[in-house]
Amino acid sequence: MRGVAVERFHRDARLFRIYEGTSQIQQVIIAKALLGEAARG
Repeated sequence: MRGVAVERFHRDARLFRIYEGTSQIQQVIIAKALLGEAARG
């Protein structure tokens, strides 16, 4: 039973890293869009 829990935590941790990366990419895209609009006036 413990092995299954450890495996699940490892799998979930990998998914969270992937999700976190996409969130960071989205933040960069949004920031670039907002800064680009502000620079254009």
